[in-house]
Amino acid sequence: MNPYPTPRLVDYLILPVVYFCAAKTGLYFTMTPEGTTMIWPQSAVLLASLIIFNGRGYHFWITLALIAEVLAGWPNNTLITSLSSGITNIFEASI
Repeated sequence: MNPYPTPRLVDYLILPVVYFCAAKTGLYFTMTPEGTTMIWPQSAVLLASLIIFNGRGYHFWITLALIAEVLAGWPNNTLITSLSSGITNIFEASI
């Protein structure tokens, strides 16, 4: 029995929704106008998906996480700010 499951289509559909909700939760706990926050759950969601699936399909996870990050920060942040935040979260989860 393989301890690491292969990602299914439903997994690829659930991750952006959970990531988006985690990003909105993190933005809810923002402490200052500069964007300082006490918790950052997006990295935890991405890290959990990479651990559960042993890195299988990582390029899809990363793409979906970037899209969800841009959508979560869209009303308050510019596209460049949201992309840089998403890339930072990806590096945090993968290093």
